[in-house]
Amino acid sequence: MNRSLDLSPTKFTRTRVREDHRGHIARAARRLRGTNAFWIGALALCSTMASAAPPSGTSFTVDSLSAPRKALASATDGQRIFFAGGRVDTTRSDVVDMFDSATHSWSTFTLSEARSELVATCVGSYVLIAGGASSPFSASAKVDVLDTTTMTWTTASLSQARSILAATTVGQKAIFAGGSSGGPMAPIPSDVVDIYDASVGPPSDPLAWSTTTLSVPRGQIGATTVGTYALFAGGISGHGPRDVVDIYDDATGLWSTATLSQARSLEVHSAATASGRAYFAGGVTDPSPTAQFSDRVDVYDSAVGPPSDPLAWSTLTLSLGRVSLAAVALGDTVYFAGGIIYDPVTGQGATDVVDVLQASTGTWDPVEHLSVGRLNLAGEATDHHLLFGGGDSWPTVVATVDALELPSAYPPAEVSRMGTPPNPDVLKPGLTSGPVLGATWDPYIDHTTFVTGALVDVLAVGQVPGPFNLPTSLGTLLVDLSLPPIWFLASPGAPFVCSIPNDPAFLGLMFGTQGASADGVTVVLTNALDITIGAH
Repeated sequence: MNRSLDLSPTKFTRTRVREDHRGHIARAARRLRGTNAFWIGALALCSTMASAAPPSGTSFTVDSLSAPRKALASATDGQRIFFAGGRVDTTRSDVVDMFDSATHSWSTFTLSEARSELVATCVGSYVLIAGGASSPFSASAKVDVLDTTTMTWTTASLSQARSILAATTVGQKAIFAGGSSGGPMAPIPSDVVDIYDASVGPPSDPLAWSTTTLSVPRGQIGATTVGTYALFAGGISGHGPRDVVDIYDDATGLWSTATLSQARSLEVHSAATASGRAYFAGGVTDPSPTAQFSDRVDVYDSAVGPPSDPLAWSTLTLSLGRVSLAAVALGDTVYFAGGIIYDPVTGQGATDVVDVLQASTGTWDPVEHLSVGRLNLAGEATDHHLLFGGGDSWPTVVATVDALELPSAYPPAEVSRMGTPPNPDVLKPGLTSGPVLGATWDPYIDHTTFVTGALVDVLAVGQVPGPFNLPTSLGTLLVDLSLPPIWFLASPGAPFVCSIPNDPAFLGLMFGTQGASADGVTVVLTNALDITIGAH
């Protein structure tokens, strides 16, 4: 079955910039520490102008899986996102929904065995969907394998049947660790680690598989990869929540351990990696009927040292303590979505809160919200798309997909505006580049007939969105000076040099710019260039 997803700019595009986009502009400003002063000032003052307007609301749009389910697996191969298995109450699902970001369409497939509490990961051209619970009291060893080069399915087997396991890929290895050798209602913690090595052969080749063990048997582990390290953090064993992190270094083939700041079970979708940092979020610190939900995020920074180095670890705090959330990174941004929370008045319930972290700065953006609060959801991202699918809104299991897209192409714009009465149309667009992310925008003033004896050219970049028109003795002023503009200087006729940071936060930002030339006697104003920052 195939169905299309509407990705028109108004349907499935993250909000960029308008006067009322206070949160977005403020987020961009916070991300600019140490960059060109022009952009810092411009964004900060745009944020000031926008502060009286209401927030723009959620960035997410809504789509749907082919069937409602929770406790499902997810994986991405960089182009496609897969949501596999799951359940509604005790009825297991064999459905795989696939979103193709290249065609913006959905397809469905069928697993060889219906199951929930399973995992999925991608290595090479293969998608491996492994383990899971085939009933409340029994686990599966099945591995469904999709070869994305041929779009054909085969099967393999784990060395031990288990559910609530963890999976991640490092290099050419897909690693499936821990779990319960019973179903979710009969947990028997496992220390088994199955490793598939794609460099040896296809998943159907037994020689491509090997096994080892974790330092502690446990299930409900958070797993992710940073560089050559695969990290398996936290979990729960017969002795309660654990703080251990098992670390596999693909460069050496050796295992080591580290320690979380807090012992807790993390569950399968609670970990993500962005900008060389691994994040392990939320969890349960006390599994008793009065469960304690954690707001802790343990952060491993690979730039500081190996994960065995305590100095490479730090902590952050979520806005709400919760478990059964989904953590997904899209570029430099990490989204911690949904989960189950505890309210002292209403008791436990599903939340729609999405905490948004900028990994490179360690700063939090304003909280966003899913369309439906839910736990036991799954999430994945490609280069430009992020999807949170399924989950339990308590009491209803949903098929909802909350979707976010960063444009892969966002056209820049330079529009000349001469004003009333008109100024000379001599401020020309960039010689080598328009106002594009990561580029140098280099407009210039044409002096063929304009102030031919000029001594200096000036470019003013206004910080108040929208057109402006004020006749003066020097010409028509087309940039609002109620807030100080940013000035650039150039020799007569030489291009101005405006470096634009290579940061998606700037996509769609709009500024009014205007030139002027001075000859030592007077100053004459040019036309305006109203610019929109874009990307190719």
